[in-house]
Amino acid sequence: MKNYNINLILNLIRLNYLLFFSPLNRANLKESCVAAGVPNLIPTRVGGTRWLAHTLNAMDNLWKIYPAMVMHLSQVSNDKS
Repeated sequence: MKNYNINLILNLIRLNYLLFFSPLNRANLKESCVAAGVPNLIPTRVGGTRWLAHTLNAMDNLWKIYPAMVMHLSQVSNDKS
């Protein structure tokens, strides 16, 4: 159980860095949100002094945009191959 929680937090951090440091990825995610009909939310940063609240907020945002995130990541993986 403990390793699962650490892996979840690390994956959220990686996802945040993927979107934070790449304006192109962020713009493409916004387009995917519009296409999927979901709100345009970016997963928030995980960490800081309120890390538990930030983690819950990031998971909530990710759950709301999950269809758009899957669409965006599948497009990114198809473009690289």
